[in-house]
Amino acid sequence: MKIVAIKTLYDRSHLVDGTIRTVRNTLSEGAALVVVMVVLFLLLGNLRGALIAAVVTAARARAPGL
Repeated sequence: MKIVAIKTLYDRSHLVDGTIRTVRNTLSEGAALVVVMVVLFLLLGNLRGALIAAVVTAARARAPGL
């Protein structure tokens, strides 16, 4: 009976960890945007106004220099 050894050539764990972190951040930003939109909809009573305000808020959060 032969013994087979497996040797790792490329360690991709840091790439996987970075990808998981990016997905987690994106999901939390999306959830926050939904909460903001629901609150704005309840305050404004207008879906179009809430959507515009939520998009502008999200754009400002992504690019603070605007």
